[in-house]
Amino acid sequence: MSLKVGVPVEVVGVERLGAYRLELKFSDGQISRVDFGPFLRRALNPETRHFLNRKRFGEYALLHGN
Repeated sequence: MSLKVGVPVEVVGVERLGAYRLELKFSDGQISRVDFGPFLRRALNPETRHFLNRKRFGEYALLHGN
C-alpha cells in the first residue's frame, strides 16, 4: 500500500497487547505493532519516563488521530 501525497493518515484504533506494546490501526488500512518498552527505558525526560508505570501507560487516549 502506498501513501498518496496530500492525504493525511490518521491512527483510527489502538489496542494494548501487553506491558508496553500497542497495536495501532491507521486510516489507510495499515496495522503496526509497536513495543514502546525500549524507548521508555532509554528516555531521559521524566515526563516520558513516568509512562514506565504500567498503569499510567495503559491510560492512553486516542484523540483526533493522534
